[in-house]
Amino acid sequence: MIPAIEEHDLWARHVVVCFLQGLCNKLPLDHPWHWEPDINSSGILIAGGTPLDVGRTLPRPAIAVDVGQYQAANIAMDQLRAEDPLTGERLHVDLVPGNLTVYALGGVETEARRLGGWAAREIRYHRRLLQTEGGFHQIANTLAVAPPSPPGQIFQGASDERARMVAVNIPWYSQWGWYVKPIAPESQTSLEYIQTARARDYDRPHLVRLNDLRTGFMNSSGLLQTAGMRSGPEPTNE
Repeated sequence: MIPAIEEHDLWARHVVVCFLQGLCNKLPLDHPWHWEPDINSSGILIAGGTPLDVGRTLPRPAIAVDVGQYQAANIAMDQLRAEDPLTGERLHVDLVPGNLTVYALGGVETEARRLGGWAAREIRYHRRLLQTEGGFHQIANTLAVAPPSPPGQIFQGASDERARMVAVNIPWYSQWGWYVKPIAPESQTSLEYIQTARARDYDRPHLVRLNDLRTGFMNSSGLLQTAGMRSGPEPTNE
């Protein structure tokens, strides 16, 4: 099953495994690192996760990809990127840094060095592609290639004493974003708000009416103007 991009570690491993498989598939058919989905016709084994059982694939080379710890960077207060003042909907964004390791297994030390160095260079060369199409915010800006070592527990079944492994450590950053949508008010989700507890069901204070009004404006010489107002019809209770 293809992982979701929110599954940061599984997604990072999945993208790099597919990337290396695709690169090796484009190598000439007679190249020792040419990859095919059928393990019986493939010149190299490329898979995600460790340990990797290579007992039935040797003396073919192999690549295993796995991820280590990742964590939230907490780059801003509450990681708030944007907010809609009308609806209260918020967008939060954060960076998730992590580490990925490419383990290259060769039948001898020289082959392991070449395979590990080639994988490191190709990921570095194509880092912009991995960022724009692979979902990484940043990858392989700094990487480290360790010296050869025995396969140990990474490659199980590698009984050849000459087999060596080279580990390539690749840091990456993934951008993590999520929306928060407040619950809509009752007036937007339920007809009960409109059909019950109507305004006319509440007691209203007694309406005091002004029946007749006459007023006049006067100065020292006498009355200038008289105005009046008569009451209108009686109000109803509805």
